[in-house]
Amino acid sequence: MGEEQVTTSPIAEAYASKGCERAMQLGNRGPERLDKHGRLAKEILAAYHQSGFYVFTGVLSATEVGELALEFDQLLDNAPTGTGTDVDQHGRPSRFSGYYKFLEGQAGADAPAKVTCLSHPLMLSDGALKCRRFVVL
Repeated sequence: MGEEQVTTSPIAEAYASKGCERAMQLGNRGPERLDKHGRLAKEILAAYHQSGFYVFTGVLSATEVGELALEFDQLLDNAPTGTGTDVDQHGRPSRFSGYYKFLEGQAGADAPAKVTCLSHPLMLSDGALKCRRFVVL
């Protein structure tokens, strides 16, 4: 799992920064709050219906986030070497070969294709099962 140097232009950085500022002002994020019946607080549901999503903060511990990030890196390391292959760059069977999309032919004939998308990563994650919670709407 090699680290790639990612560079962005000042225009892209400004765009992302403005997007983050706007996102923080939507009023659709915060800790889980329940009413006296154990259902999500009405304010959370209203914010969800207004924006189409709600960001729960403090749901996962730093340790859980670290474990999920490590597992995601392992999923990427186990990616098949390209479309139509079932082994990764180490010669191991790829556990979820059908879930990867690639940018192929960019790094030479012998290099593995670059993963551009991993569909449903939390569905493929054993660690995500430990973090799963159910809340009554």
